[in-house]
Amino acid sequence: MLLSYAALRRLPVIVALTATPAAAQTPGDELFNARFPGAEVVAETSESYTEATFYTGPMKSAFETEARELLEGRFRQVHSSVPVGSSTLEVYRAYQREIEAAGFAPLFTCAKEPECGGRFPYLFATEREVRFAFGADFRFGLFELTQGEARELVHLLVQRPKADAPVSIVLEVMQTEAEAQVLEMLTASEIGAAIDSTGTAAIYGLEFESGSAALLPASEPVLREMAAFLNARPEAEILLVGHTDNVGALDFNIGLSEARSATVREALVGQFGVAGGRLTAHGVGFLAPKASNTSADGRARNRRVEMILR
Repeated sequence: MLLSYAALRRLPVIVALTATPAAAQTPGDELFNARFPGAEVVAETSESYTEATFYTGPMKSAFETEARELLEGRFRQVHSSVPVGSSTLEVYRAYQREIEAAGFAPLFTCAKEPECGGRFPYLFATEREVRFAFGADFRFGLFELTQGEARELVHLLVQRPKADAPVSIVLEVMQTEAEAQVLEMLTASEIGAAIDSTGTAAIYGLEFESGSAALLPASEPVLREMAAFLNARPEAEILLVGHTDNVGALDFNIGLSEARSATVREALVGQFGVAGGRLTAHGVGFLAPKASNTSADGRARNRRVEMILR
């Protein structure tokens, strides 16, 4: 049943959204399956594991923001349109009631450019490639629900380019997982024992910038142990083989894993004096997993560099 905002305000119990028959497993699932009465879905995206930026505060200027958080997890986005006749306030309030009733708390909400610091519809139309004409009439909200170590976030953007245009709704749900277990860093002697036993040692704790081959300073203790092993075994020739999880395309991950192993080789040669001729760098992406990629712990175990004795 389609109810106007004025009618909804007169009801003691407000039900503004309708749900699809899809089975819901979490509060975020319920919200993702909800629709404003009369709304038509324009586009829908669902990814079992990816990364997405969520906007956490007012914009720096009309078209840019530094208030953002990069999250990883299950991501879903639905873009829908409400026919002419509803206001952005009416639509936003309907979703806001459902979001907060599901247990989500607002982290940041704003209306229109002066309050928001800039135009959030621009970010969605460009950074997120949501296709709509955008204007100055918009409302934005970020909401969070934490249950134990699990975390769900909801992005809500309601906007209209002009008074006689339909209202666009972008609803996004990100379900992050608990942090994956920290995998132990091998000492030089443990690297040697593993190679003597199996011919290979899986090296964890090498940290890189997201989507990049640039090593972070936190990697230095791991590099030091790798170098100590190599200096204790000056006769050993080693293949450095990079591995990734299965997030993203295979070709990209093969290239990334090879670039990361090459960066590790450069660090061992340049910073720790290992002879470059003893090391060769390779990458296989996610072609040789050590665990299932369906969990955070499995993906963490798959992200590694292996030292293989030639």
